[in-house]
Amino acid sequence: MNSPATLTRTRPYDTAGGWNERRVHADGVSYWRDGELHRADGDAVIRDDRREAWLFGVQLETPDHDLRDPLSFAGQTKSGRLIWHDQRGAIRATTVINAAGVSETRWFDADGEPEEHWRGNYHVRRVLGTGEVRYYKQPEGSKPILHRVDGPAVEDAANVVRSVWCVDGARVEGPLELLIKHTVRAEQAMQHGRPIVRLPLTDAQKGRLRITVISHPDTDLASDIAIAFPDEYHAALQAIQEV
Repeated sequence: MNSPATLTRTRPYDTAGGWNERRVHADGVSYWRDGELHRADGDAVIRDDRREAWLFGVQLETPDHDLRDPLSFAGQTKSGRLIWHDQRGAIRATTVINAAGVSETRWFDADGEPEEHWRGNYHVRRVLGTGEVRYYKQPEGSKPILHRVDGPAVEDAANVVRSVWCVDGARVEGPLELLIKHTVRAEQAMQHGRPIVRLPLTDAQKGRLRITVISHPDTDLASDIAIAFPDEYHAALQAIQEV
């Protein structure tokens, strides 16, 4: 933001974008309103390494989308709904904040129909005022149910251990539950003088362990996974290095 830039000011404010200053950088442009990043009809920052949406100095979180088809901010409706377009101009995601302060994001396909998130398989992402994030699958004509395959369906903002994993509305064993089962199994083996045999895991359970390490590599939970499930831990580290 602080790199040398060519400034273009306008008075009054731009009728569509609401900005009154356009800065041309060596690698792109940025839009400002009275010294704050702001653009009401598109991304306020368009640089080689990033695109960012800002309104009155507040950065908006762009909904996660397939990197091969990135989204751009397209504006805000009169009701307050934030709109994101794909590169062809189709609405692919919307975000609205309700009276309770809950932010709700939904994804759509190119025809405007509800679409599952490209990795998580959910339709709705809700951020509560506490910072807790919940993910839902909502089949047509039905109520939303907790669901996510690329992470916990309920993310605790303060403690990863308290996060909850759900698939199709049903709670499934997350890393904490698997660690508890491993510990109980190991203690029983030692009590009976038997060798400790690793807890057998399904592919889905292995995936949850790897996802946790990738997302939270410096936590005590990741360290516990390294001891109990070294294969999954090292697979996660390899995935981190390959990014």
